[in-house]
Amino acid sequence: MAKDLAEGLAAPFTRTKRMVVPSHRAWEQAAETIAQLGWHDGLNRSTLPRGFVNDVLIAASCRENGLTLVTENVWDFSRIQKRIQFDYVAPWPELEE
Repeated sequence: MAKDLAEGLAAPFTRTKRMVVPSHRAWEQAAETIAQLGWHDGLNRSTLPRGFVNDVLIAASCRENGLTLVTENVWDFSRIQKRIQFDYVAPWPELEE
């Protein structure tokens, strides 16, 4: 059942070639970026939330693949963008009916 669910969630993205996984280089760039954020921006690496670390990896993957990230988390990604050049935008506001 779990395997069917996982395949069902991944299948549309795999079929449309929208499945992006971090490469070895993206992992390296994420680590370098976290080190730079600690050194230059004073972020304490030992207390960074796992979510922020994942966001750095997402940013590195977007840069590597030439993708624009759509996110509501503008605060974190604006900090990350100081060290990794990648594109991100806030989502379109929902229209009121």
